[in-house]
Amino acid sequence: MGEKNNNTYTLTMQAINNNEIKKQHRKMLREVRGLSYIGGNKKETHDTFWKKFPKISAAVDSVANAYNINVETLKNRLNHEGFVDTVIEDNNRAYLEPEYYNKYPEDSILNSQSAIYLDDGFQKFGLDYTHGLIQEGKVKPINEKYETSPTDYNEMGVQVPAAHGLTNLDNIGLVAATLQYTRALAKKNHPNLKGKHLDEASIAYYNLSPAGAKKMINSGKLDSRYKIK
Repeated sequence: MGEKNNNTYTLTMQAINNNEIKKQHRKMLREVRGLSYIGGNKKETHDTFWKKFPKISAAVDSVANAYNINVETLKNRLNHEGFVDTVIEDNNRAYLEPEYYNKYPEDSILNSQSAIYLDDGFQKFGLDYTHGLIQEGKVKPINEKYETSPTDYNEMGVQVPAAHGLTNLDNIGLVAATLQYTRALAKKNHPNLKGKHLDEASIAYYNLSPAGAKKMINSGKLDSRYKIK
């Protein structure tokens, strides 16, 4: 074997050995930290999330109960606005490269004010108009802490009076408070709706303009994104 081929062989074997060491190291880190990958289609990943993060699930149950709303409406918005997907992405990043990313503790995800854990109320929770609705006395937070920003603009380039919780738990509470309001608005505009159907209407009113939600519900063709169990 020539010198060049011999060097190539040596370098290839070193790379293989290094990859095996990396694989074993990652396996050990995953086992120590209790990391597991969340995969599947959108519904499957969301369902896995609520089982894999019991403290967050319990907190959401508690918040929904405090605001007297169906917990499935609150989970629907957290699933679709971006919060849940962001936590799943962080979880999977930590699983794939545990040597660079640590496990994100549930207590920190819920209660930390650090930018490492805190998600944007406008971008990840859909709190586009919540601060304005609070100012108008329509949305009534129980004890959530929040702020607003003059730099929040929607996709149409219009400045929106969004709310930003100081923690993700605050953001979750603000979503619940807003759903409490949209449910009351849906009940006023559609007095014949009850139970699950009223809950689903509250989600449509959360995500759409009042006029757009009213038109959709009156048409009898509710978007599947607003359906709950």
